[in-house]
Amino acid sequence: MMGKRILSILWYVLWSLAYLAAFLQTSMLLPVAGGVLECFLPYLTCSLFVLALVAGVSEYFCSGKETRDRIVFAIKMAGILFCACHWMNRTDVFSLSALLLFTVSSHLVQEKRLLSSALYIGCALVLLLFFLSLLGIVENNRGNSFGFLYRTDYSAHLLSLALMVCVLKEGKLNWPGELLLLALTVFMGVAVGGKADFICMLVLVAGTLLMHYGPSAGEIDSTKWSGYLRYSFIAAAVLSFVITLSYLPLQGLWDKVPGLSSVKSRLYLGTLGLQEYPISLFGHPIPEMGHGWSEGGVAAYFFLDNAYVRLYLLFGVATLAFFVGLMTYVLFRLHKHKRYYSVFALSVLALESLLEFECIHLAYNAFIFLAFCRLSPPQSRDS
Repeated sequence: MMGKRILSILWYVLWSLAYLAAFLQTSMLLPVAGGVLECFLPYLTCSLFVLALVAGVSEYFCSGKETRDRIVFAIKMAGILFCACHWMNRTDVFSLSALLLFTVSSHLVQEKRLLSSALYIGCALVLLLFFLSLLGIVENNRGNSFGFLYRTDYSAHLLSLALMVCVLKEGKLNWPGELLLLALTVFMGVAVGGKADFICMLVLVAGTLLMHYGPSAGEIDSTKWSGYLRYSFIAAAVLSFVITLSYLPLQGLWDKVPGLSSVKSRLYLGTLGLQEYPISLFGHPIPEMGHGWSEGGVAAYFFLDNAYVRLYLLFGVATLAFFVGLMTYVLFRLHKHKRYYSVFALSVLALESLLEFECIHLAYNAFIFLAFCRLSPPQSRDS
């Protein structure tokens, strides 16, 4: 018992450090912190491997020997070996490796403490970045006082934090919370940018308000929609490849649809990637250029925004299957625990991944840890 307590404390310490490092990697502070991170990340990753291995072995000897326990243990050990293969071959995949390593050891923690710690750190950092941008201390390329570099994906951080709040509350926000959620949505649309994240935020707000004020309020948790949404990551992954592979044959039809230049460009680049690189178990070291069309013309730009296509090409079909499988398992666990709103909220993340890549990064996706951590029961409507 004492050993598990020590491992749990160590998990939270490493989690805080890793989340901070991953956030800095995706923010305007990277030019300042880049040198420190380069020296720090290898030691942190080695610590994560040791933690995951010790936690997995200790769980095996402390838990029952039922078939399900053995299957879960085998999945975790496969995850550790999987990360080891990636890390030994490519040293630039800290975020994905850390994400999976924390996942397989997340049985040490409780869901609310896990998400709360990430929420506090994330809120502090996005507020810091906002004020630094206003003061002109960090770079501002959008030409207005609220502008953030597109490559910082500030809107994706805001969406992730909003999802954390909604999952922690199981969608049962009071009126100040709902008002703040609406204000954050307006801020994302007007000041920050990032259309895909803004659209997903609108879907999240609409679903939350529907649960409270819609015609089925009070009974929405018992409907069938959450059962279908359990397959949202699988459906989104399949849809990604179907649309991407059919883009060139149907390009004439796409060209007739106005206002989708960003979507078309991402489909085009995804098609080029699928044509250029063959299927691979562990992916290809693809050289990418740019991050946002403003950083160069079409000829000088190549960046894979779709999370599923990106996983497939850069990290391999095994990584894609492992990641989508874990996220689907998360949705099934939540549904089994009658956390129907949380199933909907994380389905928004599956939708966001059709046009953005953030869900494969540690700084944006703490929800994958719900695959193995201890889940809290659903709150009553009066709580």
